Amino acid sequence: PERRGLEPFGAQRAILLIRNPFDVIDSYFNMTLTNTHNVTMHDSQYARFSELFAALARAEVRVWVAFNRWWMRCPLPLLVVRYEDLVRHRNRTLRRVAWFLNGCRPIEGTPLDRAVDEACAGDLGEAGPYRPRSGGVGSALRRFDDELRGDIEAYARIMLRNFGYDPVRQGFPHDVTI
Repeated sequence: PERRGLEPFGAQRAILLIRNPFDVIDSYFNMTLTNTHNVTMHDSQYARFSELFAALARAEVRVWVAFNRWWMRCPLPLLVVRYEDLVRHRNRTLRRVAWFLNGCRPIEGTPLDRAVDEACAGDLGEAGPYRPRSGGVGSALRRFDDELRGDIEAYARIMLRNFGYDPVRQGFPHDVTI
């Protein structure tokens, strides 16, 4: 829905991996200014590029909402996986993914069961060059002043609540339960 790939392909089911828009926007801003996926700009650069950051944030929250809305309306069986759950509750979340990939049948004793155990045995910080930025879930909220945060919350309010990302009503980022 955001960009078309090289060729369309058929699917019987889909997994939607979502992440809170504050961290998504911050990550995308870092990627666009550093031209990498694993370099974080120094904090001083946020003041330098504050107008650019605010403009990008207001545009990208619309992309985030449209992308997730498209998938939530998709007629395929869909499993929604929150990035935050994958980071904080890797075993439980990967077991849900494996169950879904296994046709919603138990995975105990299958190769998927062993694959989940192996994936959970490693340190997430050693996952290669593309690993979570320092600061943890919701750490990008500090980059958004009250006005910008308010604009994003107003535009995406319902979706923020549905996914457990509402800072006001759900206590995000300290609480990401839904």
